[in-house]
Amino acid sequence: MVAVATSIVHCSITTLRKFRIMKFLAYCAAVLTVAASATVAHAEDAVTAPAPAVLELKAGKSLFTASGARVGKIDRVVTNAAGETVGVSVIYNAQFVTVPAATLTAGEKGVVTSLDKKALNKL
Repeated sequence: MVAVATSIVHCSITTLRKFRIMKFLAYCAAVLTVAASATVAHAEDAVTAPAPAVLELKAGKSLFTASGARVGKIDRVVTNAAGETVGVSVIYNAQFVTVPAATLTAGEKGVVTSLDKKALNKL
């Protein structure tokens, strides 16, 4: 009788250990699944990120300040002797001003300059 009881207790302990191991493995699998899905989601975000806008300078495009204020329309693209773009010419406050190319980037509405209105008035 004692041998039967010992065998039942041993069987119960073994079953309990197996249950704990299975529970631990299920927990590990859940953690790995969450980590893998977060990595995949991050990778998808990196792939679907929009490409930076290409700066296209040509007469007739609108020029804006970084704050969104409209400066005017580009009258012409100014180039040096080597053919490199050095700026754009716009009519601002009833006079032609040349905005340096180094301050220009592509924006949603058109070309954007990093110069504010105060700096534009000094050109």
